[in-house]
Amino acid sequence: MIIGGGPNRIGQGIEFDYTCVHAAFTLREMGYESILVNCNPETVSTDYDTSDKLYFEPVTVEDVLSIYEKEKPQGAIVQFGGQTPLNLANELEEAGVRYWELLLTVSILQKTGTGSR
Repeated sequence: MIIGGGPNRIGQGIEFDYTCVHAAFTLREMGYESILVNCNPETVSTDYDTSDKLYFEPVTVEDVLSIYEKEKPQGAIVQFGGQTPLNLANELEEAGVRYWELLLTVSILQKTGTGSR
């Protein structure tokens, strides 16, 4: 489950949307079903075919937990959505959300070309 950045704000770049989209593509290439949680209607991450499942819901602890409990994914990816999902990480972890393996994160970074940042 990839947690997107939510609505873009002044000063936020679209690179977060870009990396979330490529994380979904990489998961698909690796044979995994991807679930994306994001609520920004102006981004490609909310296109119907970017991920296998799309939740157009607010990026809040309550909403993400509800989706996590319903879908029961192998883990959550918060690294690519920018500050919004990172701010939720501690509360999500305390609620039992597992984070995805480092190996997958490295693979996604290599495929998106963002690993050198």
